[in-house]
Amino acid sequence: PDLVPDSILRIAVPSPLHRSFDYRAPAMAAGQGPPRPGVRVRVPFGRRSAIGVLLEVTAESTIDEARLRTASEILDSEPVLPVDVFAMTRWASAYYQCPVGEAFATALPALLRRGGTVPGTARPGTHSCAWLSGAERRLAVAGSPRSPVPGGSISLVLADRTPVRRP
Repeated sequence: PDLVPDSILRIAVPSPLHRSFDYRAPAMAAGQGPPRPGVRVRVPFGRRSAIGVLLEVTAESTIDEARLRTASEILDSEPVLPVDVFAMTRWASAYYQCPVGEAFATALPALLRRGGTVPGTARPGTHSCAWLSGAERRLAVAGSPRSPVPGGSISLVLADRTPVRRP
């Protein structure tokens, strides 16, 4: 489904409040598809700007239309967290009764929390290796069952952007 101008983005903003926040979708570039859950979004939050994580795109909000603010920009074309980490973070937030925005802020590396980009970001069909420690990278490249990267035939993009394939 295409992102229509009145789409509502439900964002997890790092704050001590136990809720997500609704924003109007920003203007999208021509040919750009709708944002997927897990992308980072820059939003106005109080008197400052904050980096949040998109939880879902919906058509309705419980907030009055006149009070909804528009998100400043969508920072990523692809989710920054793998699907399993995204799901685990939402589960942990509910289970441990932690604010969802704080949980996602904790799950992201500091550079991504500040709105930066990570060298060696994943290309479609690959897994980013940028968030792995040196030992974890060696396990992933060696194909170890203890690797934090899913098994099978995968391509890893290392910090120097050199694809490494393992059988």
